[in-house]
Amino acid sequence: MRVATQQEREWADVVGAGQSASSNPAIIATRDWVSHGQDVLILGDDGAGKTHLAQQLRELFLDRGTNVLMLSGSRSSRDTALAPFLFHDLVALDQPKHRWVPAEIVRILTPELRGRSNVILIDGVDLLDQESVLVVERLLETTSSRLVGTAGLDLPLDRGGRGSADDDATRPVRHLIGQRSPAQVRIAPLGYWGISSLLTWRLSGTPDSALITAITTHSGGNPRVATALVDGGRWAGAIDLVDGVWTQTGPLDGIPLDAVANALTSRLGSDEVDALEALAWAGSIASDDAERMVGTAPLHRLAERGRIALHRGTDGQLVSVSPPALGRALRARTSDFRRAELTDRLRSVLGAASTPPLPAPDSATDRLYVNDRAQVDDYWRWATDLASHVEQRVAGEQAEARTRWMADPGIGNAIVYLHTLLSRPDTDAFAEVFADTVLRDDDAEAARAEFCLLQLQWLIWSGATDRDIAVFLARCEALVGAHHILLCTYWSVVRAPAEGATLSADLLDACLADQPSGFARAWAANLHCWLLLELGRPARVLELLDGLPDSRHLRHANRYLDAQRADALLMLNRVDEAEQLSRQRLEQAYAELDAVGIRIHSVGLAEALYLKGDLAATWRTISLVLRQGTPGPDNRTYPRLVALGAVVQAQSGNTELAEVLQRELDALDDGHRPLFGAQAEWGRAHLASAEGDPDEADELLWRAGEADLEKGYVAAALRRFNAISAPLSDQRAQRFAHVASSSEAALFDSRARLHTALAAGDPDAVAAALRTAQPGNDLRLTATALHLIDRRRDAVGKAPLSPSDRSMLVGERVAASLSANPSGRRDGEGGLSDREREVALLARSGLTNREISTRLYLSVRTVENHVYRALRKLGLGSRSDLRDQWNPEAV
Repeated sequence: MRVATQQEREWADVVGAGQSASSNPAIIATRDWVSHGQDVLILGDDGAGKTHLAQQLRELFLDRGTNVLMLSGSRSSRDTALAPFLFHDLVALDQPKHRWVPAEIVRILTPELRGRSNVILIDGVDLLDQESVLVVERLLETTSSRLVGTAGLDLPLDRGGRGSADDDATRPVRHLIGQRSPAQVRIAPLGYWGISSLLTWRLSGTPDSALITAITTHSGGNPRVATALVDGGRWAGAIDLVDGVWTQTGPLDGIPLDAVANALTSRLGSDEVDALEALAWAGSIASDDAERMVGTAPLHRLAERGRIALHRGTDGQLVSVSPPALGRALRARTSDFRRAELTDRLRSVLGAASTPPLPAPDSATDRLYVNDRAQVDDYWRWATDLASHVEQRVAGEQAEARTRWMADPGIGNAIVYLHTLLSRPDTDAFAEVFADTVLRDDDAEAARAEFCLLQLQWLIWSGATDRDIAVFLARCEALVGAHHILLCTYWSVVRAPAEGATLSADLLDACLADQPSGFARAWAANLHCWLLLELGRPARVLELLDGLPDSRHLRHANRYLDAQRADALLMLNRVDEAEQLSRQRLEQAYAELDAVGIRIHSVGLAEALYLKGDLAATWRTISLVLRQGTPGPDNRTYPRLVALGAVVQAQSGNTELAEVLQRELDALDDGHRPLFGAQAEWGRAHLASAEGDPDEADELLWRAGEADLEKGYVAAALRRFNAISAPLSDQRAQRFAHVASSSEAALFDSRARLHTALAAGDPDAVAAALRTAQPGNDLRLTATALHLIDRRRDAVGKAPLSPSDRSMLVGERVAASLSANPSGRRDGEGGLSDREREVALLARSGLTNREISTRLYLSVRTVENHVYRALRKLGLGSRSDLRDQWNPEAV
């Protein structure tokens, strides 16, 4: 029986930092099962925080008046029977040197479990020795106790004859679990927010978005692995404090990961470690090939233990090591001899591989819409696995394309290699390709134009000056012939405009010029659609797209054309159609592990879900993109996703994460004109509103919208006006309505009419506008509108609107939200966010900022900010006023 190491017990103190007991889904599920009289088995990966969770459960049960007998299975030893009980206070103090037998321990501990509610809580039930299991069985038989235990992922599964060396040792435990038939609760991997909280606690400061993304992807959401990555990154100088924010300052590939490999392979048999090393060397590999390479039994056991991830895509079912950091750790520690051996082994399998096609995959995007607890946990596990596969697919494609280009640095191989580099920034690789690619006399003009367009995108992204780009475009003219007009038009359209510059008809005319190839026509259409969307003419965009010839062979340009169709449908208020189109394209991107496609098509789906008021599904869609990190050149959709993520988190009360995303957004200036205007103001306004300044937020949005209109950005202005949450003055309402009616963007008509009706005090017009508006997520304006209707009904002797009347006007989701929060304020009690209220309550109880930071796994600086904001919102002058003047229950 394995004994937990001291290092493992120390790790247990740091994992689980992302959630408090009141918000941890695993704790909530366990509490609910126990309250219904059910035993519970909590399953978690090594390093997932099982010990920390068990300690939180103990405190929760004790607070509820439950008697708790807590045992640590990690104290079990092959040489000492009953070791978990020998460390219990009652047994150790009774007769310290006595040689105990199970019956005696049962006699001593039974009185401790004579209450109405009793729990035997075992951290590491899978590590118990046989005699300890016998004691637990007798205590359960003789008392009315529930059993709650934590265990590794593989314990309860039927091995079907695929045994390993520890089967005999775990048989008593598995028999106990079989007899009790407990409910199973899984500890899900930490998501983006959880990793953000863990890093904030571990670093005693705020991490930036790129660091959170990198750690989330490489760790697979495993807290122990994430902490090892942070510690290794700081040691190697890859993670450092820059301007008060923790930032990734170097590649994580070179940091020491021995702790990860040791921690996640300590429970594996030698055949399993051998198989895992082979799979790590292979990267992402078809499951049939994986079975031939390592054998069926080891592969199945690794799946049971959570050490491999599975993904079913268009190429069949793929297998890769999970989390990605473990694969890198295993590759790093492989000797040269072992590498040669594994390479031969891999070639012997893939050289003769003939994998039949598998059935079409289930809908991956269905996972974005889940609501119940078990499905949400399953989604985060799937998202972690998908991010792992995408990362390894991108790395594999880049390595393969680079090898081909180095063998033949012609323009065809260069274009393929450059497209793989669009997934993530690599300045050195781009510079190398553009410097060393050989242009030949027989190169097609369209291929040269595509090569030059990619170089232009890279120059804009890397911050080249206008003069540098003018020189580059002049040099290209002789290379690309008639395609030169496309390059010049691209630069004119997408460059960040100079101060005071406006959209002009000349740009539209340039896009309509004759183009010499299908490649040029597709990109010219792309630019034309971009301008039409900016001008608020989505109907014209659909006409243009419907008249285009088939361009599916032009993969990158076609991605944008599909995304622009979704944008046009959204602006026309055809939200369901936009959602369906984006889902189809995103489904295909998921199946193909297409990193660029996932980024581009996630925007349309996320915005459609947001307009429908589904914040949870919106965030899940966005978080999958954030896991991939900041993209390379020409990814104009990424700022919109980051901005929407900041808005969603601000509206959900998670202002800390919203601030992280806002900082990422402020730094995203790659020289391109952002579609629908600068996104930073949108996120900043919602953050200000979430922090208690909604009027300031609305004024910021109005000023930004007016600035957009001066430059001709009609759609950008309408988006900002549409986000204003308080009724506009009559003058501003008329201005909004005029802009909306003069465009084709029907999406904004109902909101403009609502503002106009509120300014006029017309309840019938208000009701008509509410019926046609999208549900949305900002309840403040809707609450004001319903209050006006009720006030007028009261004036004529009518009863207020009934719940069913409200549902008919604004939809069931919004009506239910307003029932719980009639004012429509985003902040809950007294204007406080959930985190501010939590901090204020702890400060009211007398805890210092440092004690609160330890309790909530926040930095001291973050706690100070929450206390300051809470005092300001509550109108109090000091911490003592929280105790003397604030009554939380009165809110």
